Amino acid sequence: MLRLLRTAALGLLVSLVAVNVAQAQRPHIGGHVAYQFDAEDFGIGAQFSYPVARRLELYPSFDYYFQDPGSLWQLNGDLKYKLREEHNWFYV
Repeated sequence: MLRLLRTAALGLLVSLVAVNVAQAQRPHIGGHVAYQFDAEDFGIGAQFSYPVARRLELYPSFDYYFQDPGSLWQLNGDLKYKLREEHNWFYV
């Protein structure tokens, strides 16, 4: 359990640093910490944001959960649409 908490804390730290560095660029990649409620497991993941049009971005993500025994992972393919010039996004 201690190993799991250390890994999750390290993942959070890496994701915070990666997001701050990546915000200045387009397209960008970032990390995140996740929790899967059905399996009750913590995980880490990454997402990628790629502009397709002026207000439309492709937003795929990947999550890996620390499950014992075995493994649990997840892929998502999302779209983000910017409603206005401010930071209001609509996810599909």
